[in-house]
Amino acid sequence: MKKSLIYLLVIISITSCTKNSEELPVVPFDNFNVIDLNHEIPLDSIVSKTEIIRFSADSALVIGNISLVYESKEHLYVIADGQIMQFNKAGKLVNLLGRQGEGPGEYLYARDMDVDEENQLIYVMDYFGQKMLYYNLDGTFEGSFDTPVENGIDKEGFSLYKGNILYTSNENSISPVISIYNQDKDELVKVSIANRETPAGEAFMGTNFIYENKEEPYLFYYFNDTVFSIETSKLEPAYLLKFGNLKIQL
Repeated sequence: MKKSLIYLLVIISITSCTKNSEELPVVPFDNFNVIDLNHEIPLDSIVSKTEIIRFSADSALVIGNISLVYESKEHLYVIADGQIMQFNKAGKLVNLLGRQGEGPGEYLYARDMDVDEENQLIYVMDYFGQKMLYYNLDGTFEGSFDTPVENGIDKEGFSLYKGNILYTSNENSISPVISIYNQDKDELVKVSIANRETPAGEAFMGTNFIYENKEEPYLFYYFNDTVFSIETSKLEPAYLLKFGNLKIQL
């Protein structure tokens, strides 16, 4: 599953943190002495199995710079140089999902994707085309709509969340920019917005990472080292990560 912060969640689960009523639990990454090393988590509780899958395709197809690998129940998807390839679980190419272009069902550059298993639809974010496309599982184009242009959404990524689309933004802000879009109602709800403008000359960019537990997604925001719980219309701080000198300034 894409963007899963497995290591983060393992550390959270095995760390014993004292918590005052007015403070967030702190998860230390710079002091492993506080971690209970006697606490065991069976590996099979995190992953069912590991295996190497070698992608195979027609000799005319070149897999270039891979930006995303996504696993659904039945397929593996690879985004490389803005093009989406669909493989079966044995690694054999079964389809090219859409194609690059400006016509119906085409995208300028595929940036992100997610699969709605319940409705058997594949959602694809066209970063440069500023639109969302969706296909059925055999690759047939079903429709598209423009991505929101409201302040704070620069289409960094998205996740499907309870029938809605959860947009995240790469914004230089002390608060992450999160919005939830209801496709049926064409309604956008702003969960969290940037609360300051970027000063001239400042180059540090905050980054969002979504852990995709569909029932209760969590977001790690690199700017302020906070893990947030995302609810339907609000963002709640859940953990504070302590990196100390181990933090890399992006």
